Amino acid sequence: MKTIRLALISLAAAFGVLVASGQQAQVVSVTGSATVLKPGATAAVPLVIGEALPEGSVITTGKGASALIESHSGIQTGVGSESSVGVGAHSVSADGVRTAVIDLKSGTTVSVLDPAKRSVNNYAVRTPKGVAAARGTTYSTKVTLSSGGEAIVTVNTLTGSVSFAIVGGPTVAVTEGRSMASNHSTSTTLAAAITGASSDAERTAITEAIEATVAVVSIIAQAAPQVGDAPGQAQVTLLAVARTVTFAANEVAKTDPAAGQALVTSTVTTVREYAGSSSNQVVNQVSSASSAELQATVQAAAAAPVEVKTVTVTPATDTAPATISAPSNNTPTPTQPQPDITITPSPSA
Repeated sequence: MKTIRLALISLAAAFGVLVASGQQAQVVSVTGSATVLKPGATAAVPLVIGEALPEGSVITTGKGASALIESHSGIQTGVGSESSVGVGAHSVSADGVRTAVIDLKSGTTVSVLDPAKRSVNNYAVRTPKGVAAARGTTYSTKVTLSSGGEAIVTVNTLTGSVSFAIVGGPTVAVTEGRSMASNHSTSTTLAAAITGASSDAERTAITEAIEATVAVVSIIAQAAPQVGDAPGQAQVTLLAVARTVTFAANEVAKTDPAAGQALVTSTVTTVREYAGSSSNQVVNQVSSASSAELQATVQAAAAAPVEVKTVTVTPATDTAPATISAPSNNTPTPTQPQPDITITPSPSA
């Protein structure tokens, strides 16, 4: 269960420092063996932090490796272990709308879109089965092969809403706290996706993607105050993601106590490892949102020793972090309405 998690949570030191310039994405962080094949090149070369990625570039990560790219300020995509990701169209229109398309050919991505910029975000992950598009959302997208060799796309939405347009099929709204797989064409709750998974591999893939998403957003929350990149929004996003996972764990625990316990333990541990000074507030929220059956598990995870990871960045400004208050109740946050996305729902190459 750790492979995808470790590949994505290793997005570290330079997170959030670089801002995409012009109409090209940039490499923010690289861990392990990752290469890029650029348009016109005959061979792939090692991926380098800070380099621009023109449209048509293809990133490939090895086992245990990861990469992070930033398309525009507030639009980041984490590339997981053993993944192949192409850089699609990137542009800024005359009225300021920022388009970014990521072609996920295989493996996993975690997309973090600043909801404060949703009015100008036009982002999509294009897959062999269709397009998962959003504007102000935190979600994971995974492409796997079934036993029969068919590509299956799974989308987990942690905040906001994703519009998943299936090639030759319907467009499905995958709202906050829900999951869907392309072979079912309908969405379900994260809890139902976990407990109703048809195999251990399917269940593990879902929980790994959730854990990876918590890790990436935790890194943003730690790095943002140091670089002056909307620290308040980063913390709000982390709180929202943690709440969504906690509510899913509550439901899972009703029928599978061990799985529910594993989900909250993973969330608390990951936040404590990677969220820095933000972790206490988030852990307190997980505790307050947890069911009575999970309270002891959350408390044990909060008390257990962890190796705190420090996200080292070069300060870009002297902007002071904003003061953020945790939500005052345990009601899930309302799903944001999802505007129409203008990216054509064609499959990736």
